[in-house]
Amino acid sequence: MAATNAPETPRQKMINLMYIILTALLALNVSSDVLNGFSLVEKSISKTTENATIQNNSLYDNLESYYQKNPEKVKEWYDKGMLVRKLSDSLFNYAQDLKVRIVKKADGKDGDVDNIEALDNVDAAGQVMLKEVSNNEGEKLYKAINSYRTSILEMVQDSLKRSIIASNLSTERSKKAKAANINWQESMFENMPVAAAVTILTKLQNDIRYAESEIIHTLVTNIDVSDFRVNQIKAYVIPNSRNVIRGGKYTAQLVLSAEDSTQRPRYYVNNKELAADRKERLR
Repeated sequence: MAATNAPETPRQKMINLMYIILTALLALNVSSDVLNGFSLVEKSISKTTENATIQNNSLYDNLESYYQKNPEKVKEWYDKGMLVRKLSDSLFNYAQDLKVRIVKKADGKDGDVDNIEALDNVDAAGQVMLKEVSNNEGEKLYKAINSYRTSILEMVQDSLKRSIIASNLSTERSKKAKAANINWQESMFENMPVAAAVTILTKLQNDIRYAESEIIHTLVTNIDVSDFRVNQIKAYVIPNSRNVIRGGKYTAQLVLSAEDSTQRPRYYVNNKELAADRKERLR
């Protein structure tokens, strides 16, 4: 019985197209430049992520300091901050573990994420991330990103910040992936060179630190949202009467005033601002 050729599925057509493009790049000796470009981008994103982590840790230190000084006032914001830190570190570390596993799959047990040898390996990412050859890490990552995004956005009130964070952490499939009936994890990691797969995960880490930073900034700001900033305290005597008779009783109120010397009130009489010396006499 003669064998028949089954028609290609949309997914298989996309896979074949990706393979043809990669083969063409290899034939033109372009792939090494492209893959090295991925490495340069990945290193740049990694550096930005390191700086964001340092800044975030400084914000956490500030939050901790405020909490130690006034636990009753700061507890609500401190607890939210610790939750954000826990959720962010969990997803960040998961992405880092996946990067290490992909590189070791490509370069062997001594593989180093910071010094990848097999940049053009198109099998390792799929072997680690996709259902048929692993523990379905790609689907786990997909769900973890969605869960993190939902939890984080509950703490963001500003519509612009919400939009940016939601966009950065989006797991929406591209139009091509939808048309080919390819899920998110397949569109991200199937037949993806190690250099590109690691870059994708590094970008995710950077997006996590950005979202974390926005939340912690907001929490620290909320601690003092209803406070007045002051830098000096003055004592004032307010007499009950401006007229004092010899032998009479003098009574007055003593008032301590907390003031901000950098922001003085402005006084107007008949829509004209008073001169500085006259303002002082009114105070």
